[in-house]
Amino acid sequence: NRVFFIQTRDNELETAFNIVSALISLDQPVIVESAALRKIRIPSLYIFIQKRFEAVKPSAYEMQKLADISVFSEEESFSIDPQTIQFKQTWKIYDHAAASH
Repeated sequence: NRVFFIQTRDNELETAFNIVSALISLDQPVIVESAALRKIRIPSLYIFIQKRFEAVKPSAYEMQKLADISVFSEEESFSIDPQTIQFKQTWKIYDHAAASH
């Protein structure tokens, strides 16, 4: 329902994120696009998204190693179905194919 935009230097990111976090209910799901924030906070689900045929930058490679899952994009498609990523008290990736067996 709400979107917050933080633009700050990395050394002030934790302070800025704490200010915004105070405005968010604890039971609200939060989606963050920030590799720098991953160095400060450990999310319940960390997804690394990269273009399928693009080399990972050395700085991004370190962040990719921390990911719960890497997702590859190609134009408007992804290597996993975005519908499998759901929030049910916490973020999880549900494998619908495995659940149906």
